[in-house]
Formats: sequence, structure tokens, C-alpha cells
Amino acid sequence: MDFISKIEQVKERIGFSQKALGDKFPYLVSNFATEDDEGGEPDIYIDGGEHRRILDYLATKGYLEVSERKGGAVQIKILPKAEPVIKLKTLEHIARDLQDYFTGKDIVALLKEAGVDQELIVYPQSKWLIFYAVFKELALSKDTKDGDLLFKILGDAIHPLNWGGDFSAEKSEWLQEKFNKYLEYDGLALFYSDAEKKYEVLRKLHAEEEEDVIGGDLFVQEQEELAFLRLPENKEKISTLRKAYQVFMNIAEVFCDNPSKPSNLMNHSYVITKKLITDAARDLHLYVSSASGVQRIHTLAHYCIPFNNLFTAEAEYKDRASEKLHWDEIRPKMNATYGCIDELYRKVDGSDILSKPDVQQTLNEISLLANLGIKPYTSSEKEMPRYE
Repeated sequence: MDFISKIEQVKERIGFSQKALGDKFPYLVSNFATEDDEGGEPDIYIDGGEHRRILDYLATKGYLEVSERKGGAVQIKILPKAEPVIKLKTLEHIARDLQDYFTGKDIVALLKEAGVDQELIVYPQSKWLIFYAVFKELALSKDTKDGDLLFKILGDAIHPLNWGGDFSAEKSEWLQEKFNKYLEYDGLALFYSDAEKKYEVLRKLHAEEEEDVIGGDLFVQEQEELAFLRLPENKEKISTLRKAYQVFMNIAEVFCDNPSKPSNLMNHSYVITKKLITDAARDLHLYVSSASGVQRIHTLAHYCIPFNNLFTAEAEYKDRASEKLHWDEIRPKMNATYGCIDELYRKVDGSDILSKPDVQQTLNEISLLANLGIKPYTSSEKEMPRYE
């Protein structure tokens, strides 16, 4: 029987004693077995040595304290429960999504390479459960190294090297966007570090924290960031970001008038524009609170990408009980995002005319289509915008 199941059995056994005796009690470390539902052969057998090893393991993870007593018993003190570093429901969603991209053996290899102890990997079983068993164990641990390992696994799991073909980065970015919708409830986000060439999980700053950071002794850092953002290539990215987001809002507004019938042309225009936005925000680290371990001053306090593409929008919003696929609900979030982008654009003295003619022409064409209501042409009826 796997180690995870044995840990759960010991936890259950300890729980019975806790209910009867409180949070501090003597506990006998002995051999024990659990029977299956029909009372037949033992389902799980744990000898005294392994029983003690599991107690020590639980102590290192912050579940309890163990002190010695005589006669084969120990004194146990149950410690207050800690909130998981990521909500378990979030991790379940992520595990279920990841199972579609890996074989069972690939999952085991990924977890081992990240640094997960072999004992925590339960294989063979359902692919999402291989992920989730590890995620749950790491998330509930009070050992900060386990939280760091969980973050590392999430970053490794969506790295482009895991996908074959020409669209590896595109798949990674799609999963990044999807997972960030889950992680926002924990105040976390996945972002790609150009310096480290990997995805990392970082905590987002609250508004009050951002005020504290900016109000502190960070004048030099602020000027360094502005100098970086004012480099010609980065100023161009911010100018592109601003113009693209204007067009992005126009497409979203037209689409929301009739979300049940997106056309290929409309969707293609949305995806192209979204890529311009996400590329710029990623390259400039504008949607995370820190990069390479350093807190950032210039970020987008609001960053709204309402849906992955127009054909999946209805399905995405169907799972969001508190949100509706309606322009009146989406508009305030997109307006707030555009306001943040426009403020940054003005700080760096961006240009309304883009230096790349193909990008400028593509956005002009898409903007014209949006202003005309983007009639439901198919790709065979009208040429798609050219930029890729």
C-alpha cells in the first residue's frame, strides 16, 4: 500500500484519540491494520517502526509535536491547522486540466525531476490523482520548502519544453491564463521569467502593499524601471499594448452583443490582438508583483483578459457562478485595465503611431472590422488580418 494512504490512516487513528482526549495526549505506537469493507484481509498494515516514521514525518510537516514517553508510547500535541498555500479546490482544477497533457509515466518523471519524494507519488492510478495527491500533501504542509516545491511543479508543468510541435509556447500561455484565473483567489499568479527561462508562481500585491512599496525608499528602483520601460523597444511594446487593448475592447463589445455566434474572422482577430497584449505584458512583467524575486513598482493593478477565445467564452463563463458573459459586467474590468495601460503609456511618452507597419496595419484592419460590427464572414469569404 502506498505511503500517502498509510499517512491518512495514521491521521485518522490520531483523530480518534484527539476527539476523546483533546489536543494533547499519550499515544501508543504499535502495529495496526485496517480491514476492507467486507471484513476480510487487511487493507493496510503498518508495523510499529513505520508507524513511528509516519509520526515523525507528520511532525516535520507541522501537523503535530512528538515527545518521548515510556512503555512504547509517545506524547502527542496536535498543532493548529494551517491554511493550504493554494486552495485544494484550485489544485484539483489544475490537476484535472493537466491530466490531458501527460501520460502517467510522464507525470511521475515530472514530479521526480522537480524533487518530489518517490514515496509521495502514487502510481499507477488516475492521472489527475497522481498530481493531486502530491499537490495536497505539499499544500497542507507547514514546511515552507514544500510550498516552494509545489510552486516549482506548477511552473515546470506548463513549461514549453513539455509540448511538442510549433505551438509549444502558445499552449503554455493558454494554460498560464487558465491557471491564473484559478490562482487569483489565492492572490497568486504564474508568470514567465525571461531571465530564468521558466514559469514561476508569485504572490500578487494588495493595493495597500503597493502603496507601501511605492511610498518607501524605492526611488532608485522606480527610476531604473522607468529607464528600462523607456528603452525604444519597450516603449514600442507599451504603445502596441495600448493600441491593441483599445481594439481588444472593441472586439469584446461587439462579441458580447451575440456571444452564441462568433465567426472565424472575429475569433481570429480576437486571438491575434490578445497575443499582442499578452506578449507585451509578459515581456515587461506588467501583470505580476515581482520578477526574479524583486518587487516591481510598475505593474498593471488591473489586468483583464476576459476569455481565452470567442469559441470557448460561453463555456468559460458557465463555470463562473458570480460572473455573466455580458458587456455591462466585462466593460468595467476592461476599462480599468485600459486606464492602467494608458497611465503607463503617458509615463514613458509612448507614440500613437507604431514603428512596425505590419502591426499598425493589422490593428487598423481589425479596428475597422470592429467598428463595422465584424460581420460574420468566414475565412474563405474575406482575408484574415495578416499579423501572426
